Amino acid sequence: MSSAKPAYTASGQRGFTLLELMVAISITAVIGLISSIILSTMIDNHSQVQTQQKALAQLERTLQILRDDLEQMVMRPVIKTIFNDENFVPDVDQSQLLSDGANIEFSRYSRYPTATQIQKRLSRVRYQLDGEQLVRESIAVATPASNQNWQRLELLQQVQRLQWEFLYDRWESYLLQGTKYPKAVRVSIETQRWADISLVASISGADL
Repeated sequence: MSSAKPAYTASGQRGFTLLELMVAISITAVIGLISSIILSTMIDNHSQVQTQQKALAQLERTLQILRDDLEQMVMRPVIKTIFNDENFVPDVDQSQLLSDGANIEFSRYSRYPTATQIQKRLSRVRYQLDGEQLVRESIAVATPASNQNWQRLELLQQVQRLQWEFLYDRWESYLLQGTKYPKAVRVSIETQRWADISLVASISGADL
């Protein structure tokens, strides 16, 4: 019985059989497939890391803006004027801080640099949900008219819950009427990416 002999070239050197060529091609194809999968995974992981970093930076920016606004909140009590009688008792100006537990509006000091100094002026700020977007709106006057335009800044997306709470003797989910201003404000935010975020800021401008 004759056995298969290896193929030789014209120069006398052994060549590749068809089977060996097929095996070599298969190995190359498998290596190429594995390399492609690894590269695709690396690209996906890099993209996910970038997305996570971008979302974290957006969250940090939002919390910084919130803290800055709340810590610059201004509370001005109603004071006695010449039109009040001698029995007048200073009260809380309820229009300074407005909230229904989900939205909030208040006055704050804003700094404006001039040629010689930095001036402080009162402005109004409000936070609210527009669909699933956390939106900050502001206007550079203390008492805006209804026809004036507010500046809009979109802070966070995919927000599922926004809640404001106020510290008196204890935390309340609404503003107490006819009493002193709250000592602090707590905002709780829940998004699809971040389960529960809370920020507490003292109200330094409050009449405590």
